[in-house]
Amino acid sequence: MSISIKKDLAIDLINENLKILDERIMNILLKWHYNNIEDFIEDSKNGTLDHTSIDDAIDIQNLRDKRAEIANILD
Repeated sequence: MSISIKKDLAIDLINENLKILDERIMNILLKWHYNNIEDFIEDSKNGTLDHTSIDDAIDIQNLRDKRAEIANILD
């Protein structure tokens, strides 16, 4: 099925979705006092962080992948 919407509206919706994903990513990083996704994931994997960080590391990886998928729509 396909629908028709104005290009400006579609771009606004995509950008809003990206903003929400960015906020969710930043909230996780702030929770663990990190500013870099890769450092957080690495420290979670290698045991530098508490074991409870693993769920957040998985979430942040999924959010990052989803963000990249959505951002590709704009390219």
